[in-house]
Amino acid sequence: MSNVTVEQDVDAAEKNREKIKAQVLDWRSRVDKVIAEEEKKVRDLEDKAKDKCFIGLCPNIRSRYWLSKRAEEGATTSDELIK
Repeated sequence: MSNVTVEQDVDAAEKNREKIKAQVLDWRSRVDKVIAEEEKKVRDLEDKAKDKCFIGLCPNIRSRYWLSKRAEEGATTSDELIK
């Protein structure tokens, strides 16, 4: 179940004036927090990856490597929250 599906289910339940379980609200807040943190990390690393090395003639390989590693870690964290 994805975050979007949960959001839709919660919205529908709220419209029907149903009570949302505390576990769902907690999960939703954790997911939102993780998404925000990962987006910030990726944006920061993207900015660093845009920097050039060797007087601007080639891309910064090290920054691009770390960007891919951070993206992989973020995907793993997101997968854990989905499960």
